[in-house]
Amino acid sequence: MKTHEDQYQSSTVVKALDILKAIGTHKMNASEICQELSLNKTTVHRLLLTLQNENFIERDEATRKYRIGLSVLELCCSRLSDIELLTETRPFLIDLANTIQKPTHLGIYSSGNVVYVDKIEVLPKITMYSQIGKSIPVHCSSLGKALLMNHTDNEILSILDQYGMHAYTQRTITDPSIYLKQIGQGRKNGYTIDFGEHEDNMCCIASPIYDYRGEIIAAISSSCYSPDELLDEIYLNRMASYMRQSAEKISQRLGWNKNVRSMHSSHSPFT
Repeated sequence: MKTHEDQYQSSTVVKALDILKAIGTHKMNASEICQELSLNKTTVHRLLLTLQNENFIERDEATRKYRIGLSVLELCCSRLSDIELLTETRPFLIDLANTIQKPTHLGIYSSGNVVYVDKIEVLPKITMYSQIGKSIPVHCSSLGKALLMNHTDNEILSILDQYGMHAYTQRTITDPSIYLKQIGQGRKNGYTIDFGEHEDNMCCIASPIYDYRGEIIAAISSSCYSPDELLDEIYLNRMASYMRQSAEKISQRLGWNKNVRSMHSSHSPFT
């Protein structure tokens, strides 16, 4: 029996939300969505097109299955204070920012992008693209490289092929083989570098955060003022040490165990 409030519900909105909930549980193609939600094909295709155009869902062209899109994650940023990742990470980001006197960031992967979910600034402030909720392509950021370190080379190539490697600066990497080489180095070192590949004269260094399964679920980074800073070996080693130590502490807080090996390494990423 319908309540008084039910008459004000939009059936179209309810169906769209049902699709989002279904896709959020597991990836499905249009036919599977029709079957699971008992909706006709015309309705489902119309709603899928609308949701896809607004980036609430996206389709894997290889499998033709839909998954949650970037817009959903961006809307969730206002609720991130309730997420364990943000709660556990923030004290370490603050401590790192105060220690190195530079901005620090926390990012997660989503559909070929890094989404900034936290940022700590220190004085003097510098103008940067990064803001909580904003995104940046994985191919031109240290965070993106760190987030992909647990992916296989073939998986990374598939991501690059799907989302492209647009050149934002003269330093942007547009050659997949060079990108793979940098990620390979990152797996050995426990950190990755962006030499002004998204913003001119703005470089970053990042390290991945692992969970109890040994999976990379996020990454932290810090910004430098120019490529010259990271080209200084002594400075780079000091920054890398701070970054790796902070990432290791966060990972341990999230249940990561040094005996849990990542798929690409026979040793701890922080040793």
